[in-house]
Formats: sequence, structure tokens, C-alpha cells
Amino acid sequence: MRIFAHRSGVARPLAIAVACAATLVALSAGAASATISPLVDCIAPNPNNGNFWVYYGYENTGAGVSVPFGNTNQVVPGIQYQGQPTVMNTGVYPNVFRATFNQFAFESIAWELEGQAALATVNSPRCSAGQTGPVSEVTSTGATLNGTVIPDGTATSSHFEYGPSTSYGSSTPAAAPSGITSQPTSAHITGLTPGATYHYRLDASTSSFATAGADGTFTTPPIALALTLDESLATPKVYVRGKLLASFTVTNTDPSYEATGVRVLDAIPPDAVADLTASAPSCAIDGQGRVSCAIGSLPAGASATVTVGLTVTEPARLTNVGVLSADQPSVAAVTAVATVAHPLQKHG
Repeated sequence: MRIFAHRSGVARPLAIAVACAATLVALSAGAASATISPLVDCIAPNPNNGNFWVYYGYENTGAGVSVPFGNTNQVVPGIQYQGQPTVMNTGVYPNVFRATFNQFAFESIAWELEGQAALATVNSPRCSAGQTGPVSEVTSTGATLNGTVIPDGTATSSHFEYGPSTSYGSSTPAAAPSGITSQPTSAHITGLTPGATYHYRLDASTSSFATAGADGTFTTPPIALALTLDESLATPKVYVRGKLLASFTVTNTDPSYEATGVRVLDAIPPDAVADLTASAPSCAIDGQGRVSCAIGSLPAGASATVTVGLTVTEPARLTNVGVLSADQPSVAAVTAVATVAHPLQKHG
């Protein structure tokens, strides 16, 4: 009768993503060699028939040894020889062969090697060439994407995809890690929109696997409002009864960022009405009865002025309030107030 014992926590580099260490089963007391341990690296679906592939490796802490195919080197149940090595060198060798596992016929499959067995089931860790990690160094226009790539000693490539949805649309340059140990990878991205949410993931491939990591998200913080608004009220050079001009000057004080969607809104005071014929440029009445003047984009350090024409209906103290808004660098509002006392004189 065989006695089964489990052990875990085998210290070894992984060729593929492993959620837990391989299960080893002692087949008999006083095994011929305690230096060789077969390992289950992971399992992957076989797209051809719906079964699984099991990827095996081994660790040899002693001298190199030859273990011929047979009772001390076999895959059971099923086809006993599935390409397992017969020469075991010193060291850790992940992903040395792949065995077919019919999970519909058997609950498990094992590589029996020198008195030990590495047992795989449908609950064994799934294969992956890389894993998405957390994002770091997030600014209004950039971020560093992080992940773990898991080469297997063959040609390995990895890159990040990112964009405003899970369709991504942008990718970082490919990296080519080497070796057989899990290792961090990162890429810094720029040109992002402030105050926007982005999706990202790590894509990695080896000679055996091409896998996409889990989707991650992050949100860039908005840029602090760098726009200022100044207003002045004046009468035209040629005096026209009841006419005033409200001039709004917008300045982008940010030294590097271009403001977009810039517009000035004038609510029009109670004792006046808008005069669009004297307003420029791009001014119109919006759905709330305000005069809306579009400026559009405003480069760093630049200024622009719009004029709102007003016809005063009563010769009283006039207070006019303008409001500035923009899509970027912020949707926050800035106000400007201009006051003119008795701009008109009553006539008879």
C-alpha cells in the first residue's frame, strides 16, 4: 500500500504563473533519491479537444543523474511516456515537458520520478506568461504601469495596453525579458487627459503561452485651474445712448498645458439686454438666456479677449458678472465682476 504525504513551499523560480507550489507525493519510504523533485508548473486548456495540458518541471539539489523511462520515471494514468526527460541536471528546470490530462476520465495526473510524484488536477494553477500589477506615479498627464512577466527560458516578449476602455487602443514598446525567474516590468506613459479614467493590462508571451493579464484601472487627477478672467465696462468711442461694451480677457497662466474648451458666459444684469451685433467673437445666447462666447483652445501663457455688447434699459448702477469655464485644465469656474454707476443720464 502506498502512503501519500503532501508538502508545499518549494523554493524555485517559476516559468509560468503559479498560485501555489506543486504537490509532491511520497511513493515509498526510503526512496532511491531525495534530491530530485518533480514539479507541476501549471495547467492550460487544450483548445483542440477541451482537455488540459499539464506543464511539468523539476528541481535537482544533488548531482546530475540519469533516470530512464520506466517505473521510476513515468506519467500516470494514461500514456506513461509523454516526453519527460531522462537526464536530470543540477538546478531548477521549469516547463521541461507537457503532458495531456483528460480530466473527463481521471481526477488527476502525476509525473512519478525517483519515488516522488507531482500531482495535477483541474484546480492546479492556470498558466500565464505575465500578470498585471498596480499603477504608480500617477499625474494629471502620465502614469507608470507595472506588472510581472514570467519568462521560461525561451524568447519572451511583453507590453502594456492602455486606453479609455477595455478596447485599450494604445500600447507601450515591447520588452524582452530573459531567464526563468519571475521579474517586474514597467512602462511610463504620457500624454494622458487630466481627470480621466484609463484601463490597462500586461500582455506577455513565451514560446508556450500568449496571455493577457487582468484589466486594471486608474484615474488621472485634474490639473488645478490656471485660467484668470478680467473684465472692464466701457462705452463705445462714438457715444450711443444706452450702449456698453463688456470686455473679458482670459489668460492661461499654466506654463506648459494648453487649455481647451474655453468659454466666457455673461448672465446679463437685470437693467440691460444683450446686443449680439456688438458682441465678438463667437457669441450667442444659450439655453439659459446667457451670452456664451467661445474662445476654444488657449496655449500656455496666452491671452484672449471677447466682447459682450449690452444695451442698458435704465440709468442705474449696473453690475455685470462674467463666468469663465473650460474642459481642461479644469471645469471649475472663475468669475469676474465689473460695476458701472449711472452710465446714462436721464433725458427729459
